[in-house]
Amino acid sequence: MDPFCPATDPSAQVQFPQEWLAKCVDYNLLDIYIEKQVAPKTLHAVGVLSPPENPRTSSSWIDLSKELVENVSNRLVELGKQVPCFGRLVETEVEHVAVFITEQLNVTNAAIETLTGTPPEQTLARVKELQGQLDQLRSFAEYNQRLLSLVLEKFDEKSGLRFRHLYLLNAEGGDDSPFAFHQIATLESNLANILQQQHGEMHLPAAIGKSEGSDQATSLQSLVRTSLPHQKVLISLGGPHGTDIISSVLHCMSRYACPIEDFMFSRLYHQVTFGVLVTLVPSDMPLYQDLKDAAKEWDANLSFEIFEHRHDSQKGPGEDNNGPLSHMIQSLRQHFRPVVINSSATAKYPSQKVEANADNPAAVTRWIQEAPYSGRKKYTATVFNQKGLTTEFLYLWTRFLLDHKISVEKMIRLDREPICSAIDYVLSVPEDQDITMMRNKLIALSIAHATDVALQPYNVFRRNKRLVVFDMDSTLIQQEVIDEIGRYAGLTEKIAAITERAMNGDIDFKESLRQRVQLLKDTPIEVIDAVKQRLVFTEGARLLCHALKRLGFKLAVISGGFTPFANYVKHELGLDYAFANNLKVSADGTRLIGETTGSVVDAERKAELLEVIAQAESVSLDQVVAVGDGANDLLMLDKAGLGIAFNAKPRVQEQAKARINQKSLKYVLYLLGYNEEECLQLTGANF
Repeated sequence: MDPFCPATDPSAQVQFPQEWLAKCVDYNLLDIYIEKQVAPKTLHAVGVLSPPENPRTSSSWIDLSKELVENVSNRLVELGKQVPCFGRLVETEVEHVAVFITEQLNVTNAAIETLTGTPPEQTLARVKELQGQLDQLRSFAEYNQRLLSLVLEKFDEKSGLRFRHLYLLNAEGGDDSPFAFHQIATLESNLANILQQQHGEMHLPAAIGKSEGSDQATSLQSLVRTSLPHQKVLISLGGPHGTDIISSVLHCMSRYACPIEDFMFSRLYHQVTFGVLVTLVPSDMPLYQDLKDAAKEWDANLSFEIFEHRHDSQKGPGEDNNGPLSHMIQSLRQHFRPVVINSSATAKYPSQKVEANADNPAAVTRWIQEAPYSGRKKYTATVFNQKGLTTEFLYLWTRFLLDHKISVEKMIRLDREPICSAIDYVLSVPEDQDITMMRNKLIALSIAHATDVALQPYNVFRRNKRLVVFDMDSTLIQQEVIDEIGRYAGLTEKIAAITERAMNGDIDFKESLRQRVQLLKDTPIEVIDAVKQRLVFTEGARLLCHALKRLGFKLAVISGGFTPFANYVKHELGLDYAFANNLKVSADGTRLIGETTGSVVDAERKAELLEVIAQAESVSLDQVVAVGDGANDLLMLDKAGLGIAFNAKPRVQEQAKARINQKSLKYVLYLLGYNEEECLQLTGANF
């Protein structure tokens, strides 16, 4: 018998209750049967195949052969009698384990069903407790699987048969596996579903304007996935169908709401390779079959790698090479590494070949990383969501590109967050494609997923902007200054109502300004300084302006507000220019008289001032960026090479060239083509 018996493994004594150990496969029983009943009947038994002591005096070689054949035959007959007996012993032991696991699953399932209606504050603690029970049950199943594997390995060694592989293949697969890995994964999925039902769908971010709900959903999804046993996996798909390869991977990921932690992309004409780093939980196992099907459909090569480079002390929750996911990892390695499927005969879409010759010079593009199509123009698309890009959105975005016959030539990650949150694309767009229409179609997709997509021509001016012009109210600062003045005068509701109508473009800006300023008549001048102290700069405003100044940009604020506040903002942010409306004050300088002096800074004036500043700085309009949120910013946004609607009204978003609907202004740097690493170099602070 083996000097070390896994059934008495000290680690198992600690890992499982004593009553559970009594339900394990009886390794000793099976080991003794192999030694006493199987081993003596095999061809390896002493003397069975021993040569005669004196072959020269023995019978002829023919007699020896007959004796050998008869001896082997007798041994095989005896062995044949023992194999079924051993098989029945194994089945009995496995059945005991299966019955026990089923009983435990039924108990856990009943406990899960009682969670319905449980107060939310109690649910998470109970879910963690039940998940712990499932973890222990999975470990128990894996432990018995190991016992069975070891004893069958010994049977194969002693008998000369190859029984182990066939038996384990049958016992491990399918819904009826005695080790019930599929059923355990199903209950784990049920636990996640209970949390989803109590807190809403976790994988669908809230619409724009509901950031709090989206935060809750995102954190809840992360909590559920990280509380389950998990494993990082690198998955890549490569083949001759360009952007369809990206779409296939993202489609599979979106079905299981797997967040993408990182990715890689490369193109060689039609040949594209797209790889993602994801963290999988046991219930994600069907993903691999989906990927395999996608590889067959697109004549692609599928491969994956278990991400195990870190030292044990650096592993996160649930990342254990011998832990709850070991069965999943072993199964993946047996059946999916490496998976190489590359057969044109089985592909749904045959490969496209491009050949260059004198008659077809446009067949091959200038650079090998470009999509090999003629009649194209280049655009860049910056896609970002500060809470992380969901695979559902990325899949729908990629389908949008395919529907418009747009090819992806490059994908570059911009951020350094744990979950990918910003990607820069270089796109090959048909020349007859209407970009304005595309932008309008993208608005609905962006709003539904709280994710921004900014399309720009891909040319030299993208990273060679030289002037940035900002609106002030609700752009560089979070307030509308006239509303803040009205708050001190007790006119908040009246002024806010007029402001809202003006921002939506329902009334002429000059008229709205006249009405609001008139309401401020006799307001003490001290209110100006009081309001300055209450101003709150928009998140990322200081960081953005600091970075732009280091890059040599000229910065300006052009506001429909008032000069004292524009000058204050200019001083605080280190801007170069400030333009706004001038408030008239009484002769003694103590009160506002309810009027303005000089030219009104309305929509037309904003556009004029932008052009004047550009001329003064010898900057072309293609090198100008404008950022604003209101209807009176539209002309300014349109005149600039890049006009950005920042958390703007619907009408403004529809007409602007680019949109940012995130909390921070730092995303302006992404639109200019800078990644987070470069932004950190510019700011010297957390970006």
